[in-house]
Parts: sequence; structure tokens; C-alpha cells
Amino acid sequence: MLFHILRFLLIEIGHHEPNRQIIPPLPVGDSKKEWDAFFSNNEVVVPFLDMCVFAVKKLRKSGSSSTVYEFGCGMGNNLKFIRHVFKDVRLMGSDISEVAIKKLQSDSMDNSEFWVNDQNLNMRKNEVDLVIERGAIQHVSKDQAKSYVKEIYEAMKIGAEGFFEIASTSHGLYEKLGEVGHDPGFGFRTFYSIDDIKSLFADFKINRIYHLKRDVVLDSSLEHNEFKNYAQGSYQVEIEKNR
Repeated sequence: MLFHILRFLLIEIGHHEPNRQIIPPLPVGDSKKEWDAFFSNNEVVVPFLDMCVFAVKKLRKSGSSSTVYEFGCGMGNNLKFIRHVFKDVRLMGSDISEVAIKKLQSDSMDNSEFWVNDQNLNMRKNEVDLVIERGAIQHVSKDQAKSYVKEIYEAMKIGAEGFFEIASTSHGLYEKLGEVGHDPGFGFRTFYSIDDIKSLFADFKINRIYHLKRDVVLDSSLEHNEFKNYAQGSYQVEIEKNR
């Protein structure tokens, strides 16, 4: 299975050079416009490895007839990887960006459903076997995040599992922006403490939480950046619907 992961990454990286262009800041709360602008100029196609490894492990147990949903799927890099490994899984994904969803829908993947969500996800109940999310839910208010997570809970089958990665208060921007603020690269941001995480997923069994922290000790591109002392901090949360 590791061979498939490495082979996919090598193929995709070999054909595409990621565009790391930083979009200009827009007014706080105008997330849809920000993400449409981001995906209009972004061609990153590499999936997020930690989340995809989690999905591969779970799908090997649950079977290829499973339904996978990604919240904040963007242009579908993670879902495309999952389809590359598991040809028969049903894929679902939603994102606030119409630009991203249109690009994903243009790939015409069989047995899939992608849509633009607003403040509601409008998902059917008890149909999802696996949920994945990485760095999306941190771009909405904590009240809105709780609303999304409640809908996701109702859409999951009993025994379904999920993976979320959410910015923590150890993130370098937390000191600059506070609990809520505007990141010049990625728009509206919220940062979570461990108690916030436990509260957000209170309806679930939390199987595992990792706290990741990565410091930048040298990056010439940040030399003249307002956020020079930048560090990445996040929680990876593995959950299960057990009731």
C-alpha cells in the first residue's frame, strides 16, 4: 500500500509544480471570495499524506463499498488519491468555493457527489462510513464549526470514523491574531485549545488526539513578512460515532 502512495505522489509531483502564490487579503468574513480567488490561481495537486494514510487504513478494513465524505474538499486532491487506491468507494465532498467544486466536477468521477455548501451541509442521514477534513473547519467561527460537526455526526453511520486537523493555539499566528483573526495568506482563522477540541467533538468517541508543532528555523521568503516568527501548530483528531 505504501508503494501506491509513493507512486501516486511521484507521478503527481512530477507533472505539476505547486503554485504557492499568496492571495491578497480581503475583508474578514468574506471567505467565499477568498477561497474562490485562491483556487482560481492554485494548481496544487498533492494529497495530504497523514489524512490519506488514515483513510487507507480504515478503508482496508471497511471495504471498497464504503462512502467517504470530505469537508472542505477543495479541488479533491485527497479524494482523487483515495479513488486511485480504492476504485469502488463512493466519494462525497463539499466546499465553500464554487471555483474549486467546478474544477472537481469537471473530472467526471463515477460514483461521486460534490457540491458547494453554505452555512448548511444539507447531507442525508446515516450514509457516510468515513469522514476526512484537514484545515478547513478552522476557517469558520466556532459556532459555525459546531453546526457543521453536528450535521456531519448525523450523516455518519454508527461505527463510522473520522479524521480532522485543526489549528491549535500553539500556532505561530495565534500570538499575532488572537483566537480569531485574518491571515493574509488564508483568510479568516480560528485557533483551538484542547478543551475547544473536546467540546467540538463532544458527541463522538475521541479515539486519539495528536498535537503537532513545527517551527520554521529558516525561511528566506518570510524575511520581510509581517508574520516572520511563523510556526505551525495543529491537532489531529481521530473520532468515531459510537451511538
